[in-house]
Amino acid sequence: MTDRPAAAKSHQPDPHVRRILERAELEGVELVRFLYADHGGVIRGKAASRSRLAERLTTGIGHTVAMMAMNMLDQLQEVEHMGPVGEVRIVPDPATYVPLPHAPGAAAMLSDLRRIDGSPWDACPRTFLKDAVADLATEGYTLVAAFEPEFTLGRRLPDPAGGPDRLVPIDDSLCYAGTGFDTAHDYTIKLVRALETQGLRVEHYHPELGPGQQELSVRHAAALRAADNHVLYRETVRGVAMRMAMWATLAPKPLAGQAGNGAHLHLSLWDDTHNVFADGGELLECFIGGLLAHLPALTALTCGSVNSFRRLSPRAWSSAYAVHGPDNREAAVRICSPLGETGEPNLELKPSDSSAN
Repeated sequence: MTDRPAAAKSHQPDPHVRRILERAELEGVELVRFLYADHGGVIRGKAASRSRLAERLTTGIGHTVAMMAMNMLDQLQEVEHMGPVGEVRIVPDPATYVPLPHAPGAAAMLSDLRRIDGSPWDACPRTFLKDAVADLATEGYTLVAAFEPEFTLGRRLPDPAGGPDRLVPIDDSLCYAGTGFDTAHDYTIKLVRALETQGLRVEHYHPELGPGQQELSVRHAAALRAADNHVLYRETVRGVAMRMAMWATLAPKPLAGQAGNGAHLHLSLWDDTHNVFADGGELLECFIGGLLAHLPALTALTCGSVNSFRRLSPRAWSSAYAVHGPDNREAAVRICSPLGETGEPNLELKPSDSSAN
C-alpha cells in the first residue's frame, strides 16, 4: 500500500513539463518539432504530437545514427559507426520551447542527440558546444555572441530548359535604398513579428547590396543561446517566405557575380562583472592571435560548404585576408568600435556564414 502513492506521484509531470503542455494546449499546438543542426549545417528534426509530448520530453524520439553522415545533398557518406545499425534519441531542451508563428499549429524546441541510455553522444554538435561553454567557465569567462546574417529574398521558378529551379530576387534595389525597404516591407514586418514572438529581439534591418539581399540581426546572447537563436532565425526566415509564396535562401553565394550572404560572428568575452575586451591589453591580443592562428581550421566550421568559399574573395568585404584591424571590413577579424557611451567592444569574425553548424 505504501508503494502506490509514490509510484503514482512519479508519473506526474514536473512543473517545467506541465508548463509546456499547458502552453501547447492554450496555443493550439498540435505538433512540436525537435530540431538539431547536422554536421553539414542543415537543420533537421522530427515532431512529436501534443498527445505524446509529455512522454517524448523525457524519452526523446528515436533517430538513426546515419543522419549525421548525411551531406547537404542528402547523400549518405561512409563514416564509421554511422551506418544502418545504431540508434540515438532526439531529446529536446524544454527551456527552448517556442511557438512557430509562421507555422500555425506548430512549435519547436532545440534538441540534443543522446545515446539510448541518455548519456551524451559524441557526434552531437549542441553537446559539443555546451562542453566548450563549460570548459570556458572553468577559466572564469563567458562568451557572448551574436550573428549578423544576410539572406536573399525572391521567388523560386522552374528553369525553362529543365535544369534546377532558378531564384529570381524580389528586387534590384540599391544598397540601403528606400525602395528596397518598400519592396520587402510586408515580408519584413511578418518576419520581425515572428522572431519577436519567439523571444528573439530584433536589433536592426536594412536591404543589402545584392539583388533581393536582406540583413536583419537579433540581440546578442550567451554562446549556447546565440546558436539556438540562429537555428530559429534560419527556420523563421525561410518559413515566413514560404507562407507568402516566396523563397528565402541563406546560401553564401546563391547568385554568381552578386554579393554573397554572410553570417558574421560577433564575440565578446566576459568575466563575472564586465566585458574584458573593454580593457584591451594582452588578453584581447591573445584572443585575436588565436583566431588568426587557427583561421584555416576555423573556416572549415564557420564556412561549411563549397559555396562558402565562392564568397570569400578580395574586394568583396568578405574577409579574404587573414589580418585584423579596427573597423576594417576586409579583415578576417574586425575590432568593432562601441556604439555610444554604453556600447561594448566586440570582435567580428567575418569568414562565417549560415551554412556553418
